[in-house]
Amino acid sequence: MIDWVLCLLVSNFFADPVRDGWAPVLVLVVEYGIFLGLFAQTPGMYITKIRCVNWHDGGRIGLLRGLIRGRSRMTTALLVTAAAIAGFAVIGVLLEG
Repeated sequence: MIDWVLCLLVSNFFADPVRDGWAPVLVLVVEYGIFLGLFAQTPGMYITKIRCVNWHDGGRIGLLRGLIRGRSRMTTALLVTAAAIAGFAVIGVLLEG
C-alpha cells in the first residue's frame, strides 16, 4: 500500500493517474525492479522491515529478477482485481434474479 501511494505521487509528474491508468502501474514495475534489485527492499518494505533476498546467498536479487518480480506482482494485482469485479457482477446478477 505504501509503495502504491508513492507510485501515484511519482506518476503525477508525467501523467494523470486518474485518466492514464497505466502510469502508476509502470512506475510500480520500475520501482520494484530498481529497489528490489539494488537494495533488496522497496520503500514500503523498508518501513515494514521486510527484505527480498536471494535464496542461495542471502544477498540482493539483481535488477532482472527485480523487474520480473515487479511484473509478476502487477499481473497478480490485475488478476485479483478482475476476479473481484467479476465476482461482484455475478453476485449482483444473482441478487436481481
